[in-house]
Amino acid sequence: MAKQKPVFVYDRCIACGMCVTTCPVSALELSKTDLDSLKTGYPELTGRVCIGCGLCEKTCPMDAIAMEPT
Repeated sequence: MAKQKPVFVYDRCIACGMCVTTCPVSALELSKTDLDSLKTGYPELTGRVCIGCGLCEKTCPMDAIAMEPT
């Protein structure tokens, strides 16, 4: 199990999807929420296990992801 997991700051997220495409285990997906109807979706963890690598955090151009201990 991962020792850290991503936490998303949706106010900063521009729904670019870079975190989703960077994840080596496909643990993220863009999911439509009611937060902002103009965006295509927001990143959320999928049913796959996050390995806590932090690539999503490093890739995010808006600093909208922070890795926190589990």
